[in-house]
Amino acid sequence: MDDPSKAEDAASAVKREAVYDWFAGTALTRLDDPNIGAVIVIAQRLHEDDLPGRLIATGGWEVLELPAIETQDRLIPLAKDVKWGRKAGDLPPAKSLIVV
Repeated sequence: MDDPSKAEDAASAVKREAVYDWFAGTALTRLDDPNIGAVIVIAQRLHEDDLPGRLIATGGWEVLELPAIETQDRLIPLAKDVKWGRKAGDLPPAKSLIVV
């Protein structure tokens, strides 16, 4: 799922609630097999109570945060023996792919 909320809707509690209701009541029901299915939400953070914020608060989700301006040196595993590196202060796209 890519950007479930529109930026202009972030300030509206009613619209944030509608996105969450759609996600919980519709999107999650679309998995063929909920026991092995995967859900990936890609979104910019727009509000503390946006969909990513609610999912983080409930726990049980693996979170990968990529700030526009990197705040720390980080290696992000992509595949076996492949990591993507970012240094503090990097702007996207950081073009440092490190193979170990």
